[in-house]
Amino acid sequence: FLNTLDLRRNRFQTIPSSLPCTHLRSLNLSGNNITNIDVISKCGKLRVLDLSDNEIAALKECFGPKNQLRTLNISLNYIKEIDSACSCFGSLERLKLTENLITKISPEIIHCKNLISLNCSSNHIREIDNAFFDLDLENLDLSSNEITDLTLHGLEDLETLVIDNNQIQTLHVKEDFAPHLREFSCDGCGLK
Repeated sequence: FLNTLDLRRNRFQTIPSSLPCTHLRSLNLSGNNITNIDVISKCGKLRVLDLSDNEIAALKECFGPKNQLRTLNISLNYIKEIDSACSCFGSLERLKLTENLITKISPEIIHCKNLISLNCSSNHIREIDNAFFDLDLENLDLSSNEITDLTLHGLEDLETLVIDNNQIQTLHVKEDFAPHLREFSCDGCGLK
């Protein structure tokens, strides 16, 4: 059975409906012109999915609740929120959302309970819900956003935090924050 398929850098506007989704474990559709990803809901065994550098504006109900996704890259798209999809990301371990139009991390992020790596750099994030700090993240990149006030707490497993190029005016770090933190970068934040 075909379990890995690479269709990157083509001119697809939609994902081919004839895609042999039943047994696919890894699918790369990066660098296309895709706007509609509804077919993904039929690919229940996918573990690795790359949809970066497309024209996707919304995730809607593209991911079934019993999907097996572990790694998802949806960078370089036009996504404004991931709230509607978070409830389907219970198995997700690595999520890359760079260069989208996301303005906040909402309470729905708590559904991503297995997430260990999250890259939300180069968005428009101004607000982060407290539920976020209960995740078991190990690596977090929030660089190049619009964060001005940040209170760091929880995130007990965090090892790497990058908040470069935010105009942070107020930064609070509570005692319970990331006891295993090895790398912390806040370059270009204008902190005093």
